[in-house]
Amino acid sequence: MSRITNADLIREEVKVVGHNHTNKWWTKHLEAKYGRVVSVQQVAAVLGRYRDRAVSDSKELHANARRFLLSCANDVDLAKKILMEYQ
Repeated sequence: MSRITNADLIREEVKVVGHNHTNKWWTKHLEAKYGRVVSVQQVAAVLGRYRDRAVSDSKELHANARRFLLSCANDVDLAKKILMEYQ
């Protein structure tokens, strides 16, 4: 059986810990957990640039916002009022 590639290892691990970590963090994490030396360039090739990852995660943010709005019975004014309490 062939060994899993670094790219596949990164993709699988991202499902567990999320991808909002720096490339350097990823290299240290994968070496500590799996004993695999993965370069910063490999991480960037698989996950994209670190500063762009927040944008790529926006699908999940929209899903969470939609669930929040549904919990407010789609009352946008109520949702705004609740959110204003966190300012």
